Order: sequence, then structure tokens, then C-alpha cells
Amino acid sequence: MIVKMKSYRTTKGKLYNLVKPMGNTEFSGMINPIIADNRNIEIDQAKKEVFLQSKEVIAFLTKIGLDTVGYGKLLVFDALRTKKETVQLRLPYLSTKEFRATINPIISENRDMKPIKAKFRRYLLPIELIAFLNEIGENITIDH
Repeated sequence: MIVKMKSYRTTKGKLYNLVKPMGNTEFSGMINPIIADNRNIEIDQAKKEVFLQSKEVIAFLTKIGLDTVGYGKLLVFDALRTKKETVQLRLPYLSTKEFRATINPIISENRDMKPIKAKFRRYLLPIELIAFLNEIGENITIDH
């Protein structure tokens, strides 16, 4: 099974530089509500977020009328032989803290083990890879 995705993950700063003629106040007024809605957090917490998920970047670009063609990074994973380390290294702008906080509960729940033991698992099952990518806001395509 092959999992394909186009990641649009970036930082607020890089996205702001992309739309530079737009003022910082206007940019913040548009991106922070998108982050808050997508992550179900308060607007004050959204202001502190630095890394953006793909769904947030796509929503912002669509809102201002920019096409997503030419943006993003194509990633392909063989879901049967995927290491946690490989996923973390290939996803742009994903902090180690966010990665571990998201992937370890998925592994422990799927394999019925204590969360402390999940961090020692090196390989991801296909269902865990798909759940993780969905959890962090990626759009995926699955080829069997």
C-alpha cells in the first residue's frame, strides 16, 4: 500500500513572506481564525502557534484567491515499511514535541499498550500512519 500526500506545512513567517504586500495585522487577522477553527483552540492560543498545518495553509491561500499549484512538497510512503523516524524527517515544519505527542497515543491505542511503551516502537502499521497524517491535518491519497 502506497500513501501519497502533498504537504503544504510551513511557518507563519514563510507564508507571510509569500503574501508580503499584505500587512502583518491583516495577515494575522486572517490566519489566526483559520488556525483556531482547524485546531479547536482559542484565538489567543492560535496567535502563539508558529507552524501551520497543510489544511490551514490551503484554507488561507484559497481565502485570498491564490491557487495552490506550484506550492507544497510531494511525499510518498510505503505504508507497510514505514519507520517513525522516516515520517518525522520527511514532514516539513513538524516539531519533535508535536510529532511524539501525536504519534505515541495513536500507537498505544491501536496496539493496546501503555503510552510509555509506544515511544519504543520503530515501525508504524499502515492504519497508524494514516491516522497520524489525518490527525496532523494532511490530505492523503492511498494506492493499493
